[in-house]
Amino acid sequence: MIRKLCCLLFVCILVCLIGCGNTYKYKGQKFSSSEEALAAQKTDADSIKSQIIPTNNKHGGTAVVIIPTLEVFNDLGVKKTGYPKQELVDYIGKYLAADHRFMYNFLSQRKIFDKVILVEDKYPIPMAKKMIEEYDAVIYLDISPDQSQWIMRATPKYESVPLTIDNSKVGGYQRTLSWLDNIEIILDKSGYIPRR
Repeated sequence: MIRKLCCLLFVCILVCLIGCGNTYKYKGQKFSSSEEALAAQKTDADSIKSQIIPTNNKHGGTAVVIIPTLEVFNDLGVKKTGYPKQELVDYIGKYLAADHRFMYNFLSQRKIFDKVILVEDKYPIPMAKKMIEEYDAVIYLDISPDQSQWIMRATPKYESVPLTIDNSKVGGYQRTLSWLDNIEIILDKSGYIPRR
């Protein structure tokens, strides 16, 4: 269900973000350049981040967030119909990359872990397997042309567990908080203990 929702999200992004001619849309508002639209996206992300307070349920240890490179978002995350202009494809790729990069910022702000780093790699799944040796928790985005899913692997067993976002919540801060809360719940259930 989550994967289908993420797939629909990509299609909606394509429909909602691209306007006619040389306009770029973000949340229904038109911008004359992709830079302006991406700046509006960042303003929203900064607002969300400012509302996130450190958790009372600190788990400690180290975590790495792995997302695909911009090239992968362009190739797999952007639904292309007809012959879209390259600048529109680039805009949507940058939008998707930034949107997922912001999740790293939100996780850092929440302070669930003592240290969180971001890695952008063309192959997130193999990179995640390598990072298990170095980090207590590995959070990565599994992306394909049909779906997108956050996955977490954490000590002691490093089992792959899907991370969900509660889409019944109001968009923005409430949905972001549901993702962060889900990380804490999974860590508690898995018996997470930092190795260091």
